[in-house]
Amino acid sequence: MANNTPIIVKCAGGATAQLLALSNAIYLSMKLGRPFKIKYYPYSTGTFWPFAIKELLEENEFIEEGKTRGLETDGLKSGEFIVDFPLRRKGFTYEQFIQIFHRLNLTTFLNRLRGEVVIGGKRKNLEKVRARTMVVSGNFVPLIDNDLFIKLSDRFTRANLPNPFNAHDNKVEIVIHYRLGDMRKMPSRDPKMGGHGVVDPQTFKKILELEDVDTNSALVKLVSDEPEIALNLLKEEGINATYVGRNPSIWQDLETIASAKIFIGSLSQFSMFGATICASKGGKPYLPLSLYGQGNLKEDLGNDLFNYFSYTYLQPNHSLFHKK
Repeated sequence: MANNTPIIVKCAGGATAQLLALSNAIYLSMKLGRPFKIKYYPYSTGTFWPFAIKELLEENEFIEEGKTRGLETDGLKSGEFIVDFPLRRKGFTYEQFIQIFHRLNLTTFLNRLRGEVVIGGKRKNLEKVRARTMVVSGNFVPLIDNDLFIKLSDRFTRANLPNPFNAHDNKVEIVIHYRLGDMRKMPSRDPKMGGHGVVDPQTFKKILELEDVDTNSALVKLVSDEPEIALNLLKEEGINATYVGRNPSIWQDLETIASAKIFIGSLSQFSMFGATICASKGGKPYLPLSLYGQGNLKEDLGNDLFNYFSYTYLQPNHSLFHKK
């Protein structure tokens, strides 16, 4: 493969999912000596997320937005759960056909023909990308690499965005990322689990106890897409937290996480990216050990600077899932 042939990086999800894709793209570009181009799919996760990293890209690094067939997109808001998503409709749709194709493992052969490597949330798959690879697709993995961080930091500086890579080391004792939003509004993935998987606040308390943290005196900062609801959930477990402002930017939230001595995340790509910055600055990040009881994230991510804990999740009868 000629060195000037770009790797096509297909991604979906919110701003930090896009940031993970960008970090993986830069990592591969440095490793293989090839440029890259981002192709973004704003609807394919079943929640609408606009493209948020345009300012971090250099000229000609973005191709286009991918389409989701049969979806009416007018009027959707950022972070909005798409009720009429094709996979959720009755009857047979193109997206359902593609999903069946995936379940039967028929895409593996096609991926080989078109030179595509699917990362699938596993570091070992990222290392399978070779000079002949044409396309790379998610889910992308969190990386801790000093040369990569220097390049990302330069991009934040040029874009004039709050730069989490320049955050002061360990100025905040504890930061908790409590993801709610679409995770509590989406349908349950398991009959014993409310929503799409909302962390039981007892999990955060157990980790703080493991770290011998006195929740009555410790400074706990909260990062959440629904901070007021999250504060009340933490307070029920005796965790008194504060959050900065009502609507901080995602970049400001990452700055807060980067400054943490201890960071406790949710099962979220935002938490994973935040954990990389926290760990690189000497902090101690915690992430779930598994994907809702399936698999082993410690093995998948291959990152010894992360700490892992067996998370539990709220049940369907919790009042949280009856809030509008």
